[in-house]
Amino acid sequence: MRDHGEIVETNKRGVQKSLDMYPHPNRKLLEPSENYNFSLFKGKKTTQLRMSRGCSYQCSFCPIERTYRFHSAKYIVNELEQIVENGYEAVFWDDAMVTANKRLLEEILTGVNERGYSLAMAGQTRADVHVTPALLEQMKAAGFSYLSFGLE
Repeated sequence: MRDHGEIVETNKRGVQKSLDMYPHPNRKLLEPSENYNFSLFKGKKTTQLRMSRGCSYQCSFCPIERTYRFHSAKYIVNELEQIVENGYEAVFWDDAMVTANKRLLEEILTGVNERGYSLAMAGQTRADVHVTPALLEQMKAAGFSYLSFGLE
């Protein structure tokens, strides 16, 4: 914050542990444009989704905060419902590691399949973080067609 041109430092605030208290983003403000475009999905109306904040790893090159927090599966599945209702066809999971919380991801993917959402999906993870053939099959069944792996 600035006050008459001078930088004013605010007091440190604690980390909010419950991410579900925050509202879902208003994606009507994020309509695709030349500055907000995902060529990964070749012409499909795409948005980003994040089920977590932070990361528990200590990679020296990474600026992500070290406190790892997650939304609930209910929150994310409801957000996916809004995404579908807003006409999106694809989702890029913008988490540092989409597989970081395997149980949560499995619960979300089950919700996607139960509700019959037809979304193309992609994300990123590390090869050593809960990546199993069974989880990859469940991700594929829910619409994942792309998963990038960090080589840390």
